[in-house]
Amino acid sequence: MAATRVQITVDCHDPTLLARFWATALHYGFPPPPGGHATWRLVGPDGEEEVQVTGRFSGNTAQALRKAAVAGLGIALLPPVMARLEVETGALIPVLPQYQPKGYGLNVLYPSRRQLPLAVSAFIGLVIQKMNTADSPQVPR
Repeated sequence: MAATRVQITVDCHDPTLLARFWATALHYGFPPPPGGHATWRLVGPDGEEEVQVTGRFSGNTAQALRKAAVAGLGIALLPPVMARLEVETGALIPVLPQYQPKGYGLNVLYPSRRQLPLAVSAFIGLVIQKMNTADSPQVPR
């Protein structure tokens, strides 16, 4: 068995190119983008609009979408409260701020309104208080 020493020089200024180089060198495949599309329902200067979007990443939780957007996989439609820290630190930049998502909500499920435990009532009040800030949409009671 003979060994050959090889030196590889790669321009590292672009992490995407570097990742693509090593993926190709190691014979990894790049999966195709997810199929289908999502519908974003937005309220803008001209009223309500529906936009069909596709991308390299698809997720069903705000946390997954936020992490993907921070990682540079594209834009994400996130509740303002979920992206506030990343916007403040510059990790995310608001795109089309004149458009707001239609109908973000939070559902709290509990057995009955009768004899609602104090802890559940306090939790609901705290969530409403935290989400109702100057730059977040109002949470209905």
